[in-house]
Amino acid sequence: MAVSRWKQALWELLDVLSVKRLTARITLSAGVLSLASGSSQAPANTPRVPVTPALVPESHIRRLNGKYVLKRKATPFSIQFAAHRSHSSHRSHSSHSSHSSHASSSHFSHYSASVTPPSPAPTPAVPKPKPKPEPIVETPPPPPTPEPLLVETFSRSQMNAERWRVGVLVTEPQTFDEEVSVGQPDLALVITPKRFATGAHFNGYVSQTAVDLQTMQVSVELIHAASGSATTIFAVAKDHDNWFGFRVTNGELLFDSRTDGKPSAKPIAHHAERQRFLRLRMTDVAPLLVWETSPDGKTWTLQYAQTPEIPVTDLRVVLTAGTTAAVGVAGEAKFDNLLVEKKP
Repeated sequence: MAVSRWKQALWELLDVLSVKRLTARITLSAGVLSLASGSSQAPANTPRVPVTPALVPESHIRRLNGKYVLKRKATPFSIQFAAHRSHSSHRSHSSHSSHSSHASSSHFSHYSASVTPPSPAPTPAVPKPKPKPEPIVETPPPPPTPEPLLVETFSRSQMNAERWRVGVLVTEPQTFDEEVSVGQPDLALVITPKRFATGAHFNGYVSQTAVDLQTMQVSVELIHAASGSATTIFAVAKDHDNWFGFRVTNGELLFDSRTDGKPSAKPIAHHAERQRFLRLRMTDVAPLLVWETSPDGKTWTLQYAQTPEIPVTDLRVVLTAGTTAAVGVAGEAKFDNLLVEKKP
């Protein structure tokens, strides 16, 4: 029964093969090979490829004794291309390279689609250099405050006899007049010139100890000077012919000196507040004696300088006031805060 079914299938196949013929088309494009089989009655507009392959069947049909016999041929199917008649010709062409190109393209496409390329190695971070520590700049210490050798505030009601004596030194001895009032009634040294007296009349304080301007400086606060034609003097002196100091008279401030009795003076306008403090000192740059003024005893302005022609090592401090002619109104001179200190 099984043999009858097989024969029936074979006859049906033979009927088909007798009416239709087997054709094949091989398409080779962009590295893809496809096999197409179609009927001889296919439409004329069916696409064709430029090459016409020949399909050689593996078997053929023969009629034997009124029956159709399907017999297998010894030669298998072979594909032949136009213009490619030999293996050498095929080899000489770019078949291998085309295949290689196809394979490489296919492989590249395969790997590019399925394999993620390795990420580039991260660039090692370069450590930032540590900032150099800024040098510590130490602020230089302020210049040392001169060491005071004598601070006189005239705070007593009476003169300190260990420090002072009443008298004159920058004027001639005969100009001394006890009637020129000297005292410390208001915690300051107050000198009141004599009125309506002809000639010179002076009085004041002279220090008991000497100062050396090579190593010391001397300053005083002039609260106010005697008014009018009266004279107020702050000086360091050896005697009345040799001294250096400030003199206020008739609204002028004079930077005054005597050298062997020869006078020298430079006057400027007197401003009581701006020139409230007066100072004498020697400079370290050159052997110069300088006259300085200050409104507060801290900020000083150099007003005058002179090269001393006499020694400045044994001088007494003098605070004095008086008149050189008869005056109706003299007013009083008032001193305070005398300071003798070492040079910075």
